[in-house]
Amino acid sequence: MLPRAAQLPSQQPYSRRHCRSSVLPLRAPAPSALGLGVRPSALSPGGGAISHATAEEALALIAQHTEGAGRSRHLCLLMTASWQLVQKELAKLVALRPRNDLHVLCVDADAHKQFTSSLQVNSLPTLLFIGKDASKPCISVTGPMSAAMIRDVLDTKMELSELAAARLESSKLQEEQGEQKAVGFSLHGELRRFRTLAAHLTALLQPDKAGMAQAAAGAVSVASSECGEAV
Repeated sequence: MLPRAAQLPSQQPYSRRHCRSSVLPLRAPAPSALGLGVRPSALSPGGGAISHATAEEALALIAQHTEGAGRSRHLCLLMTASWQLVQKELAKLVALRPRNDLHVLCVDADAHKQFTSSLQVNSLPTLLFIGKDASKPCISVTGPMSAAMIRDVLDTKMELSELAAARLESSKLQEEQGEQKAVGFSLHGELRRFRTLAAHLTALLQPDKAGMAQAAAGAVSVASSECGEAV
């Protein structure tokens, strides 16, 4: 069992039947906990996104991550034998994307058998994904993996990809624009109805000019006849 501070979230196996290619943002690693040095891998672009660690260093980083200090990035723990090529696929993944979202930590399973046994690793290679969202369980993937499969785990299980996030943002923007347009049409219709009503009220309140002229002419004729009779 791991120390209490380094306990992993409940593990969840991942089925690769639903793998798909998608886009993944990546982040660089933070300094390791407790002052333990982590050696960058020669495969890592920029030297830092992929690093090698001993069991003790890995435990310290897991403890730091699960306690919340490292939740600004995903942690991918790769347990593999030195002869396996999964690191090259991870290097492709890191090289194709911006950094600062994923820390890949490689542990030699042959050299640290007790550590891999404590994590219930029964076959190699095994990847453990500890996401930024503390409410989501740790995901374990065992067997040969491509960069696309690793992206699929991170995109579908850990976090929305940049592309998916952009589409979601675009959809929200379209909905907001549609609501604004609907409100605009509603206000325009209300304004038209108001103007029509105002015109009707104005017509009703205006005096009848023709009637007033006719009444004035009648008054003049009556006055003239009265004057004639008086003479």
